[in-house]
Amino acid sequence: MKREMIEKVVEKAVECNFISLDDCSLSKDERKQEIIEVIECEIDRENKKVIEDLVNGFSDYIFEVAKYTTADESTGEQRPFTTEEMAELIYGEFWRIEGEISEIINE
Repeated sequence: MKREMIEKVVEKAVECNFISLDDCSLSKDERKQEIIEVIECEIDRENKKVIEDLVNGFSDYIFEVAKYTTADESTGEQRPFTTEEMAELIYGEFWRIEGEISEIINE
């Protein structure tokens, strides 16, 4: 799917004279394939970077959750989150990050 979309974009860019397939020693088809591969590689590199940033952000989030406090229901005083409360927050954040990563991979 991704490759088909890139091919369409390259074809449109050629039609609009944004890029030329004639300016090198390769055949037009080989040049087109080379351009498509470069674009795919760059998209994959960017996606990998975004995923790494999401994972690193999730790691930071886990450490931050340990510092969270909440008002105790009976006394109203601030207290650290219980293990269960932290687990619920981390679990929710995990699935949010997982969803974002899935979207990136499936683009």
